[in-house]
Amino acid sequence: MDDLIVGILNAIGGSITGGARDILELDVGAFNETAFAAMENIAQSVVKPVSAVILAIMLVVELARVSSHIENDNQMGVKLIAGTMFKFVLLIVAVQHAPEILGAMNEIASTIIDGIAGVTDEATDEGTNLGDSMKEDIEGADVIDKVGFFILVLLPFMVASLGSLIALVVAMLRFVELYLLSAFATLPVAFMANPETKSVAVGYLRHYAAAALHGATLMLALYFYSVLTSFAGNQGWGISAPGEDQALSGWAIANFGPMFLAGVLLIALVLGSNRMAKALVGL
Repeated sequence: MDDLIVGILNAIGGSITGGARDILELDVGAFNETAFAAMENIAQSVVKPVSAVILAIMLVVELARVSSHIENDNQMGVKLIAGTMFKFVLLIVAVQHAPEILGAMNEIASTIIDGIAGVTDEATDEGTNLGDSMKEDIEGADVIDKVGFFILVLLPFMVASLGSLIALVVAMLRFVELYLLSAFATLPVAFMANPETKSVAVGYLRHYAAAALHGATLMLALYFYSVLTSFAGNQGWGISAPGEDQALSGWAIANFGPMFLAGVLLIALVLGSNRMAKALVGL
């Protein structure tokens, strides 16, 4: 029973979110290589030809629009046509290398996520796991005290488990969103050719950047939860260390509120992490 209680406390103290953290540290292509390869194939063989047709239509329309200036001012008309051709050459290059553009965004996001993971791992390593910190107190308590303690920490553990499950699902859905968006990478870039449809391309790139940065905001949310459920977080409303000769059940009663609220906050942070990521890119 001692090991069970220690495991539950360690889970409440942040170790339960380890699965989501491990997923977030994966590269986009490493999460599911088969799905990633399929999305790249769709982008190249299905969406890219459609993007080329749209780009060609926009080029004809744009050339027809600027060619009207040749009758009034030949020199100005030539400059406009040359500028249009140069713009479309750049757009063709952008469409050709749209996957690389998204890859650069993913690399930036991965660098930020790895940096956050390194800093947070170092910070959390400074304090031991919640259950390990109380292992001696748990082993020295009598059976009745342990049973009461177990009953009291069970509800916070269930709330934390629910938050961990939600975090795991959100972390996985982030990769699914990135895969689906990458399948249509060339299409929104093609719409950048026309001023009236340029917002489509800008909005797409912003949404992709938000999905990529979602991993960083979610990683910060998980770290914040681990701080609140450690003894190091007692400067605010974090869990306090057990006092001398304090019964386990007494400690559980005193810290029931912080443990329960920390799990509720974990759920709120996980669900709100996407909104924070969108705020970073102005969505």
